[in-house]
Amino acid sequence: GTDPELSLLLGRQAAARERTPAVEDVLRAALIASRVRRVVRPPARAVAEGPAAGTDSAAFGPDGSELLLVGRDGSVRAVDARSGKLLFRLAATGVRRAVFGPKGSVILTGGRDGSFDLWSSRNGSFVANVGHGAPIDVVAAGPDGAFAATAGRDGSVVVWRIARQARVATFSAGGPVGELQFGAHGR
Repeated sequence: GTDPELSLLLGRQAAARERTPAVEDVLRAALIASRVRRVVRPPARAVAEGPAAGTDSAAFGPDGSELLLVGRDGSVRAVDARSGKLLFRLAATGVRRAVFGPKGSVILTGGRDGSFDLWSSRNGSFVANVGHGAPIDVVAAGPDGAFAATAGRDGSVVVWRIARQARVATFSAGGPVGELQFGAHGR
């Protein structure tokens, strides 16, 4: 068997050394293979074009038709996952992570400045700044859309109730947090 996450890591390292169509194909295939909930079959050469020098992270929308690209410069672009066509840009800077909420109506971003923001997924318009405090490296949305969580290198983890834009819980993970994930029942 193959390990899609390892393929993604190795492909990203290859892209840092040399940007070729073959490396882009490997990265694209690994990204698609790592999607556990949905299978997305974009055309073989769908490429997101844009001014960002590179992409730090990418996240599919709930139906797999849209892709959020967080540039190394902290910008966020939403693109059509099949064609690579730019749909809109968020008026955000310093973003480390961007994810779609599970119902697809909202985009959640976490920033280097500690901001946790909500955006409309229809047109990228700003909805609200929720907060956090420490620089945010990881953002996760609960499966029912009611909750989200943010975490950073300082080890702080904050659970949010999206509709109220309020903290539900804050705790320390004891060190840097590299990934957050909700269980199937939102816990």
